[in-house]
Amino acid sequence: MDPSVKLMPNKGMAVSQLEYSQAIGCLMYAMTSTRPDIAYAVGRLSRYTSNPSTQHWQAIQRVFKYLKGTMDYGLYYLGYPSVLEGYSDASWITHVEEDHSSTTGWVFLLGGGAISWASKKQTCITNSTMESEFVALAAAGKEAEWLRNLIYEIPLWSKPIAPISIHCDSAATLAKAYNQVYNGKSRHLGVRHSMIRDLIMNGVISVEFVKSQQNLADHLTKSLARDLVHKSIQNHGVSILLSNLLKGILPSYKIPNFSFLKPATIGIPTSQMFLAPFHSNSASNCQSSPFHHRRSMFETITKLDDALQLFDQMTQTQPLLPSVVKFNQLLLTVVAKMKHYSCSIHLFKQMASIGAPIDVWTTNIVIKCCCQQCCTSEGFAIVACGFKRGVVPDVCTFNTLLNGFILEDRVHEAERLFKKLIKWKLCIPNVVMYNTMIKGLCKLGINDTAIALLKLMNERGCKPDVMTYNTIIDSLCKDEMVHDALKLFNVMILHKGILPDVVTYNSLIRGLCNSGRWDDASKMLREMEEEKISPNVITYNILVDALCKEGMGKMQRLF
Repeated sequence: MDPSVKLMPNKGMAVSQLEYSQAIGCLMYAMTSTRPDIAYAVGRLSRYTSNPSTQHWQAIQRVFKYLKGTMDYGLYYLGYPSVLEGYSDASWITHVEEDHSSTTGWVFLLGGGAISWASKKQTCITNSTMESEFVALAAAGKEAEWLRNLIYEIPLWSKPIAPISIHCDSAATLAKAYNQVYNGKSRHLGVRHSMIRDLIMNGVISVEFVKSQQNLADHLTKSLARDLVHKSIQNHGVSILLSNLLKGILPSYKIPNFSFLKPATIGIPTSQMFLAPFHSNSASNCQSSPFHHRRSMFETITKLDDALQLFDQMTQTQPLLPSVVKFNQLLLTVVAKMKHYSCSIHLFKQMASIGAPIDVWTTNIVIKCCCQQCCTSEGFAIVACGFKRGVVPDVCTFNTLLNGFILEDRVHEAERLFKKLIKWKLCIPNVVMYNTMIKGLCKLGINDTAIALLKLMNERGCKPDVMTYNTIIDSLCKDEMVHDALKLFNVMILHKGILPDVVTYNSLIRGLCNSGRWDDASKMLREMEEEKISPNVITYNILVDALCKEGMGKMQRLF
């Protein structure tokens, strides 16, 4: 909702009251299912269902526009931390013009995402911020008790169950909750005080202080700008789902079954696989590991058997596994030196099965291996596995996936993925990503789109390099559009200040020779000499090819 707009009750005729009720019902379905970010807006707008006005309709349309722009968002659970915790907050007398009521908000998190949340109007009038916060704490305490009873019925949940921590940003409310005696005169607060005291004494909940800036229930009690809402719900697990990201990119997309919890068989004994996951990213683990400061051992590996034997030794050091840097060095050794891409994928599967530490570089290495084997779809499975371990893909990850699509001649799928990356701002495209897309478009001869992408680079402040122009110029010359290639060549030099190289001149000379413009080709050769750019073997191959096709007379004109 727009924080600058103050909604007022309608004192006139209702505007489409039935349709307004239906719209509120639709929003409530989304809010209670997967969208805690619109909880406050829906709760506030539902108060005017009996007599909506034009102002209320404008506010509800704003919510629908927000949902349309974030329709691919949903709740994503990482699986950790496996601790149930809650946040409670209240906004005291937010509606002075109406009935001086306050707003309660609370949210409970488990496995990295929200599992229960609410934004409700308080049913009683409070006299201070402390009292409104205490009413909100009591409501969160009721929900915590219900959730505790629910998880108690789950057989796999470890017993006994620890008290559920509820975070509150009011020090006065915290002190009142732990006070043995209630000396107030309000009966409704006395009842809530007794309930909170019983929950604390029985070990159901514990109340802890949190700063207001870190209170995850803050957006459930007041109107915030869109950017602040996005920032506040990041810790709720609300993000773009991987399945939605790939919707329309991969046909009938389904994450391949890698069976990450099963040890792979590539010559490493399965008896050495451990079931208990252990993450050892700390510096102390690195120092205590026998692989610390042994960089040379990776440089001396020349055979696959040596690499597998070293991996076997590294996994035998549990629970003090080597750091993620050592595992990455081993994977790079297998990939860069030996080109055993399938072996690197199997090693990654074993790392996942024993809980070895991974980071974004680990996933990028394995994704590159998948793309080299023309299995880009499996690369997305690596991204999903990284998500479960808390590894967020970066621009290098998406560059690798885009390049994999290009290698498999799936340019249209790469184009759809690229558009979604820009639309959802999942990463900031760099010159490498733009060059990858331009290379794929030129590979299919879609030069107009490639030039449009070049303009987009300039608009977004990403400076193209000589490789960017070389790709487009070469594609234009192959399509016998030499005139357009020369225009782009002049723009590159005169307007962008980018110096051409031998690849640029080779493309132009080939295009000029193929179109019979021998004088212009000769001029281009002299220009190379003036710029002190030495022809290479490709340059002479182009000239010899032209000689064979047109005869010696034409070639003499070139020199």
